[in-house]
Amino acid sequence: MSGLSAAVWAGILLAGNPAPLVPPNTDGIGEVRSVTYYTFGTELSDLDLEHLREDVERAKAAGFNGMWLVVPWRTLSPVALPDAELNQAAWEKLDAAIRLLTEERFLIVFPLGYLGKGWAPDGIPDTRVDTWILDEAIWQAFRAHVIRLTRRYADLHNMLWLFYSESFQGPLSLYENQEQAKAHFRAFCRGLNADIAHWNARWGSDYTSFYEVGMDDGRFRQGNARWEDHFRWICAVMRKRYGPLARELKDLVRIHGRVGFHDNALIEKDWAKGDSPIPEESPYDFLSFTAYLGQEPVQVGLKNAEEALGRFREKYPEVPLMIGEVGVPTLVRGEDAQAAYLRKVAEFAETSGLGINIWMWRDFAGGPEDQRSFGLVRLDGTHKPALGALEDLWRKRLSGSPKTTSE
Repeated sequence: MSGLSAAVWAGILLAGNPAPLVPPNTDGIGEVRSVTYYTFGTELSDLDLEHLREDVERAKAAGFNGMWLVVPWRTLSPVALPDAELNQAAWEKLDAAIRLLTEERFLIVFPLGYLGKGWAPDGIPDTRVDTWILDEAIWQAFRAHVIRLTRRYADLHNMLWLFYSESFQGPLSLYENQEQAKAHFRAFCRGLNADIAHWNARWGSDYTSFYEVGMDDGRFRQGNARWEDHFRWICAVMRKRYGPLARELKDLVRIHGRVGFHDNALIEKDWAKGDSPIPEESPYDFLSFTAYLGQEPVQVGLKNAEEALGRFREKYPEVPLMIGEVGVPTLVRGEDAQAAYLRKVAEFAETSGLGINIWMWRDFAGGPEDQRSFGLVRLDGTHKPALGALEDLWRKRLSGSPKTTSE
């Protein structure tokens, strides 16, 4: 299944303008202004392309130049093991959506790894969803899926491929009944120091051997040594797994697309206490972090984003950065708070040379209340004030076009 030919894709993208959307030196990451597009409850094969085109036109009018696509692994491959089975209709619809976005000269942010409960293909049992990255058979199936995706669109200049940490970085309680995870963590600790007395002193435990080490034994507290070592282990797993695969992707996309890593806690919140999921010789063209607003005041949320940026800049001063997820649930915080916060973060991103992705374009009806109201557009299609606030900001430095989206 090769997808559209390189010549066809290149012709779509380069017609009338031979300049790549993201320059080879990746400086263009700071110019990304994208928005998450996810039609909750709708199968990709049923995606209405006319509605997508209308949404792209409305987003472009507001100053956006890209979309972050939420495409779970299961959508394209309903079965992963023992042999992959592909949903041909979904792949063809993805071709059409990417063609549409490319014709509109939109960047496409494409995260790799949406496979939580309900999103994992058949062949990956629920008991393995939280520890999937440790299972060799699942990992090889995932690798094949990722290679299949990137090879299909390898000649496009507007693809930003994104690995991310969220799919494997939960608290110890997720892993307590996972013998594979326990064995892996014990081996990690033993590799650092083979003396169990060292770990007893560090954790305040009384283990007599590594075979007794559990994952959630009551000593796990945010910020303590047990917490730190858990997330150091998570970082080590991600370096070993994602690093080589990211290099494979870079060989596939060459000078066309970009490969990045999105982190929402390990570096951003310093859960790993200075450790990192990024290999020492980084394969990533750019890095990404989050800046959601919870119950805290707008100014506190902005301060948190500034502190996160500081941690990334300290560790990776030369790497282009973007705020890959920034959002406010309006059913929780209200539409005025959403507008105020998104505008401030967008201003912060612009003055700091960061790309930005707003989470998300449209509200959806299903799911938890605190998850379904991040949209810039309400369920009835009308615009929230935040969309106009972003347009006001971005139009000042774009073409000076008249406003078209505020109501």
